[in-house]
Amino acid sequence: MEGFMLLSMLSLAMFFGSYLAGSVPLAMTFSESKLRFVSIFGAGLLVGTALAVIIPEGVQSIYEAETETHNHQYHKEAEHILEESAKQPPFNPPRIPPKEAQLNQLPDAKVPVPEQSNEQEKIESPTDSNNRKKRESENKDIISVFARRLLQIEKSVEKSS
Repeated sequence: MEGFMLLSMLSLAMFFGSYLAGSVPLAMTFSESKLRFVSIFGAGLLVGTALAVIIPEGVQSIYEAETETHNHQYHKEAEHILEESAKQPPFNPPRIPPKEAQLNQLPDAKVPVPEQSNEQEKIESPTDSNNRKKRESENKDIISVFARRLLQIEKSVEKSS
């Protein structure tokens, strides 16, 4: 509503300004040079109004229409992409088991461990040996924590039944 009031006030001011400027030559008698001055003043007023109000509003309207068209296009493209992605099955990346994993083995089954040949032991550097020992001790720690947790679960199941 505030914008409408501002527009109404500006329109009324321009109406009365134009009416007064147009009635000045009719109310008074001017010489030819003064009449030329008044007509130049009126032309300047029209050009000033065009530069100050009409041209910026026109440029703004063109820009908003262009922006709205682009936003509409991007909105349609986004809807299309969402529709296409909804049609496709969800992406499930393949699960890659660790190299040491033995697949299709029962938990109690004995897994044969390949023995290293002497040549491989000779090639293995001391840092590799230390890393391997560290990994083995970490694995043992993890297994012991897992076993303790399983025992706790079994005890809690026995107590509840």
